[in-house]
This record gives sequence, C-alpha cells and structure tokens, in this order.
Amino acid sequence: MRSKWEHIFTESAADEDVRHWLASLGRIMQEVFTCFTEPFPERYLLRESDPVDFLAHILSSINLHPPGNQQNRPCFNYYHGLRVAVRNMYLYAAGKDVPDFSYVFDFIDPLSIATRKLSLFILSSPETLSMEKVLETLVSPRFAQAYVAYNARHRIEKSFSFYRAGSSSETAVITPPVLAAVGNVAYTYVIKLIKTGKLQAIKKEDSRWWFIPVADAVNWLLSRRDCPDWVKRLVQGRDALAQDLSATNVSSIR
Repeated sequence: MRSKWEHIFTESAADEDVRHWLASLGRIMQEVFTCFTEPFPERYLLRESDPVDFLAHILSSINLHPPGNQQNRPCFNYYHGLRVAVRNMYLYAAGKDVPDFSYVFDFIDPLSIATRKLSLFILSSPETLSMEKVLETLVSPRFAQAYVAYNARHRIEKSFSFYRAGSSSETAVITPPVLAAVGNVAYTYVIKLIKTGKLQAIKKEDSRWWFIPVADAVNWLLSRRDCPDWVKRLVQGRDALAQDLSATNVSSIR
C-alpha cells in the first residue's frame, strides 16, 4: 500500500521548503540585527538585502558554509546539511526508512525549536506560538505536516523498542495526538475510543494527557485498512510478538 504522504513529501518539495525556511530565518536575523543597531543608519544596507543573503552573511561570520558560497570551505556546510536533513525527514514522514535517522533528529529538532523561539521577532499573533503553527507560517503547511508525521512515527518506534525490550508501561506508551497523526483520524476520535473502552489508556493525576500502551496502539493501527507499511514492518520477523499483538480481537475498534 502506498503511503498517503508519498505524493506530498518529495525531494523537490523538501528543497523548496528548505529555501522557504532559510528565507524566514534570514528575515528573523534582519529583525534581530535591527533591534541592536537602531541608532545607526547604515543598518539599512543589510536590512534591505535579500533575507537568504543576509543569513549567508551571518553564517559566514561564524565559519559555517552558507548557501551559494564555495570559497574558503568553512568547517561545516550548513546549507547542504539542512537540505539532507529535510529530505530525509520527508522520506521518513512518508514511511520510508532512512540510513541515518540520528542526523535528522539532531538537525531538525534544535533548529525547529530555535525557529519557534525566534519567531516572535516577525510573528505577533498568540496563536502562532505552537510549533506546528510557526512552521506552517514560516516554512509551509506541507513542512508542518511532515514535522508532525516525523515526530509521531519516531515516538511510536521509540516506544515500541522499549516494549520489545520489556520496559515498564510508563515508557512504552504514546499520547492520543501521536496515534491520531499516524492513524489519520481526529484527536477527538482517539479520545472517544479510550472513553468507550475500545482502546486501553491510563491518565496520571499530574498530567492532562492519556497514555496509550504502544502495543495496544500498534494493534489498533494494524487493524485498519490504511495502516502505514512502516507500522507493519515493526512486527515483521518477530513471530512471537506478532502472535501476541494479534491475540486481541480488535475488529470492533475501527
């Protein structure tokens, strides 16, 4: 079965969104620069330049390889690194396996957090403060979708690895938004399954989230016709685990 994301998260889409991201980061850097150089009229020379060119100037000043600059070969090619990370994130969000997932995780997450924190320099509406909304506004709606899909898959795979290792029920769990993203259903639908007893979950006193045992979440996903192929690959080749997951009758949890 082809992933529903395959036609959205392509290499060309990733390259386009990298350019959008760099342009937004450049605009943010211009605003930061303006805040510190307000008394000096010469600031307009840099503020009015192309945002990506401005960002390239900033990167060069800290010895990072900026877009379009092939001189001096600084210590790290920042632009190439971002392109590779976003392309691999898109492949991963589309259900493909990527050779070096840690590279995606180490690159995308810190830069996304930094973008969110710095977004106040160019975004003023309170509703834009969520990570998804910031990325949707400053990069693209497609990028925000990819980020959600990437995080959801990563959390399920990580929790499932804890489950296979026999970890406690407190670590081998996921939250309803994660399951909703992977199952392509509304968050409220997952909550309804929990409250009607069709999906097991626990709720701690000090938390507003329900926590779903990842084995039950995977079992539910496997019962659906649109179950992602990467979820099926989690249990392939593990007969005992596959039998354990299929032992529960989940035909009514659709």
